[in-house]
Amino acid sequence: MTGELSAQAFLDYTGSSEFFAPALRYDRSATERNARELAEQARALDADAIVAIGAGKLADTAKNVAEILDLDLIIVPTLACACAAYTPFSVNYDDEHRYVGSPLHGRNSVAMIVDSALISRAPAEKMVGGIGDTIAKWYECAPVLERANDLSAFDQQTQDFYKWSYVDTETCEIYDSYVNSAVWSVLNTEMQEMMNGDKDPATVAADTQAAYDAAYNG
Repeated sequence: MTGELSAQAFLDYTGSSEFFAPALRYDRSATERNARELAEQARALDADAIVAIGAGKLADTAKNVAEILDLDLIIVPTLACACAAYTPFSVNYDDEHRYVGSPLHGRNSVAMIVDSALISRAPAEKMVGGIGDTIAKWYECAPVLERANDLSAFDQQTQDFYKWSYVDTETCEIYDSYVNSAVWSVLNTEMQEMMNGDKDPATVAADTQAAYDAAYNG
């Protein structure tokens, strides 16, 4: 299951002219209607799993389809601008593009395959959008975490990360006391260069990883 842009990005990256299995195309609406239509198409093909290749709305639609058919779901994200690939929720809209709801599915995907080289081929603004989405997560999580009486280790780590991090809104730089300043220096500097068109996302990712390795594994 994929979309027009995601399909082309994936095929260009793999050098293939067609997919490894019958490809169903979603209509970019992220509606329950489209999910039911796709479920009928998949049922007619006697599908035994759903492989979703794409970004946020595609992943949300695929989760709906997998739940309707009670099939395993594998997600291959093509962008780093949304968290839909690894959450058990779908964000559903109606045909007028109005928000309908966010159902919690009974199970998450059985696998998420992340190819950083594929994702790095996306436009730089998609990576920047992902950073904005990550920052916004605090404002989504904070009310829930504040009301929780018993946090899991992961939730506690999330809360601590945001508690000791801040964003400099003047320079659009991110700081985290848990990560070596040298790593953030590379990331903040090169993110700005990427936004200016002077560096590509793959180079930023490689340089940041190198700084991390030097700081923590050197």
